This record gives sequence, structure tokens and C-alpha cells, in this order.
Amino acid sequence: MTVFDFRGKHVGKRHLRALRQAAADSEVVLDCTGATFVAAFEISDATLVGANFSGAVFERGARFERVEFKEDAIFDRARGSELSFRDGTFKGLSALRGIKVVNLVLRDTCFERYASFDEAALRQATFRDVTFAAEARFRQVQCSGPITMRSVRFGGPASFHASTVQHLSCPGCRFEGPLQSDELSAEKGLHFVGSRFEDTRFLTLDAKESVSLREASFAQSVVLSVGSEKFDADGACFERGVDLMLAPESCGRFQGTSFFGPTLITTLDAGDRPRAKVVTLDRSRVDHLTLKELDLSECSFAQLHRLDDVLIAGRGQLGLAPPVIEGSYRREVLADEAARRANEPGGMLGWAPVPWRRPAALEGTSRLGAQEIAEMYRAMRKSCEDSNDYPGASDFYYGEMEMRREGAATWIERAILTVYWLVSGYGLRAGRTAIAFILMVLLLALGFQAIGLEDPPSFSHTFAWTFTASISLTRSVERLDMTTAGAYLNVAARVLGPALIALIVLGLRSRVRR
Repeated sequence: MTVFDFRGKHVGKRHLRALRQAAADSEVVLDCTGATFVAAFEISDATLVGANFSGAVFERGARFERVEFKEDAIFDRARGSELSFRDGTFKGLSALRGIKVVNLVLRDTCFERYASFDEAALRQATFRDVTFAAEARFRQVQCSGPITMRSVRFGGPASFHASTVQHLSCPGCRFEGPLQSDELSAEKGLHFVGSRFEDTRFLTLDAKESVSLREASFAQSVVLSVGSEKFDADGACFERGVDLMLAPESCGRFQGTSFFGPTLITTLDAGDRPRAKVVTLDRSRVDHLTLKELDLSECSFAQLHRLDDVLIAGRGQLGLAPPVIEGSYRREVLADEAARRANEPGGMLGWAPVPWRRPAALEGTSRLGAQEIAEMYRAMRKSCEDSNDYPGASDFYYGEMEMRREGAATWIERAILTVYWLVSGYGLRAGRTAIAFILMVLLLALGFQAIGLEDPPSFSHTFAWTFTASISLTRSVERLDMTTAGAYLNVAARVLGPALIALIVLGLRSRVRR
């Protein structure tokens, strides 16, 4: 075993040549506390029994290749242009606290015990195929450039507490212990594409531009708070569900995402700010998904598996249909229906004062069929009814009937549904039915006055008599001499009147039922 003591010295090429020659033949103990390396520090195929580089300065960088650190490796407050470890093994504690390095590189390296990079100041860092078998700490790290951790395995807890980075990318990483990320912030993005989280139950991700969990997976139920303009969870898998809180005014994507457990997606403390927007749940798989305090006006639910397990809790999250008459009730509609109807000429609503508009998030997407959208409405209506939200279910029923009418297979079915819509709004518009009832009484009174009575009284008397007859299915009314036509009109009044009254009651009940 050879011992080198470079404490406080200026180390040049001659000293480094002697170090490399000794390392080739035996194990080496290095004490380089406060040393300044004026030449490039390069060592390979060596075994360092002890290595202390506290406060060392690497003026031309340092490279360790295929080096085994058998005991503790101390690099606290070391400085330099580059610090590189390749194909190495750290068997003892590893301390790189407070290092100031332009470029930190670790490839194919294994840390078998505790490793700390706390308070490191970096310009950029690259970790590739690195294994942290025990706890790894990156607390209060400052990095003005990108940090890339590709295929890194964290066997124990990993902490990024209070770190500030420009961009953190962790593709294909595996976090077997809990990941602590509170107060971690990124100027640009935090990306964990394809990463695996085995034991993370609480996670906070704050980035100015974007957070990505695309193709990531969580083995445990997790409480996830995301603060960024864009959140991408396409293809992610939450095996036991997630409570996800998105920042106000943010935009979230969940295409092909799997929620295998009770899940809540909501906006985090929106206050007076616009709610977080979800633009797609297309082809996602859900198990008891609740959407609360979100903007779903541009969200596509197309091909979402088990749509009847999706609960939209509370009104005001979906877009609104154009008013049929200025100031009239506007039902909540799915973005998929709005996209289908946008710029569609003619139809029942062709004369509406406000046209349908295609949601911006669905620009360029294919137009769904009416029956497909009807099935979506039917599933969401069932979900609302199962949670006793009958007023919310009524809008979904109306949308279902609209799509059924538009996609009717025969003209007879379309005609029946059109009359049902026109007279009562599918049994949901009590005001429309009341108007239809008054018009019916008026027309029947005119019929009685013209051809239905042998000796007609005044029109006001005839109108009152017709009104009474229309609300009396079996009860007798004042007897008047009727013609044959009048007998038929009387039958019509006694059948249509109670039917319309029943629809009025049904429409009122759909609005007040809880």
C-alpha cells in the first residue's frame, strides 16, 4: 500500500505520474486536502483505500476511470472545470458536498453506501447507468444548466430538497425508495419519462415550463402536486391511484394513462385564478376517477375505458352549449360533441345566436360519430346517478338524446326524437312543455270553436272548457253538444293534456332532485 500526502500542495505532472505508477502496482491512500492540481488529474484501473480531496482545486479537471474507492471518498468543496467518474465503485461513504464544478459526469458507476451531493454548484451534470444502492442526497444543489440522469437506479431514499436547477431529466430511472422533492424547482422542466417509483407516496414537482411523467409508473398510491404550465402524463401508470393537484392556469395531458385505483384530479388552491385545464383523457384506463374544480371544456373522453367510473364532481367544469334563445339555459357539453357540431351548417341549432366552436385542443382531430358520443354521455350519466348527482346527470342525458337523434338509423326514429325534443326537451325542459301545453289548449279551443261544437259559446268560455278537459283524464266537465270532430278533439285533449302535465312535472323534478 502506497501513501501520498498532497495536503495544501501544488501538484503537477511529475507527482501525478508517480501516483499512476504506484496505483498500477498496489493500493493507494490519497490525502489531497486543499491541494491544487495544476495539471489534468487522470487515474485509471486503480484501487484507492482512502481518498480525501476536501477543498481540492482541479484546474484542468479530474477523471477517474475504473477506480475502486474501498473506503470513504471525500470531495467536499472541491472545485474544477470537470469531475468525471466512469466504471467506478464507491464502497464507502461518498461525500461530494459543496463541490463547484462546471461539468460533473458519472457513467457506469456504483455507490454502495450513502452518497451526498448537497449544496453542489454545477453548470451541468450527467449521470448514466449509475447505481445508488443506499441513500442519495442532492439537497440545495444549484445547477445553472441541465442535469441528466439516464437509467439511474436509486436503491434507497433520494432527496432533492430545496434544489434549484435549469432542467432535470430522469429518463428510465428507478426510484426503489421514497423520492423527496419538496421545494425542488426548475427554471425550465422536470422530466421523469419512463421512470419507476416503487415507494414514493408524496411528490411535489415545480417547474416554470413543464413537468413530464410520460410512461412513468407508481407502485404505491401517491399524493402528487404539480406546479408548472404544462403537465404530461401520457402513458403513465398509477397502480394504486393518485391524488393529483395541478397548478392554476396549467394544462394537463393524460392520453393512454392508467389509473388503477381511486383517483382525484383537481386544481391546487385556484382562488380567483383560472382552473387547471385537462385537454385529453383519450384511451385512458380508470378505476373510480374523480375530476374536481378543473377546466374540462377542451378535454376529449374518446375511447376512455370504463367511462362510467369517471365522476365530474361539481358543475362549471365542462363547456357550455350555445344558447337556443338569448339568455336561455345552456347545458354542459363534452368537448367531443362541440368538436362534432362546430361549423356544422343547418340542424336544429343552425339558427342559434352563438355558433358552436371547436375546442382548440381538438383542432385537427377526427370527427367522432354521434352514436359514439351518445355512449360516452350514457356512461357519464350513469356515473352521476350512482353518486346521486341527478341534476348533473340530466345534462348528460340531454346530450345523449341529442346524439341519438342526430345519429338515428331511420327517419321514423329521428322524427319521434325530434318531437320529443321540441315539445319537452327530452323531458327536461319544463318551461318548453308548459308552452307546448298552452299552445295545445289554444289550438284545440280554436278547433272546438270552429268545428267541434254544435252551438259554440264565446271563445273565452270554450278556452276555459278546453283547459279543464285537458287536465281531466277521467273527471267529467261541463257537458256541451259536440260534433263528430269535436268528439275526436275531446279525446285528444284528455290524452295529450295529462301527458304534457306529466312531462312538466318530470322536467321540474330533474332540476330539484338531489
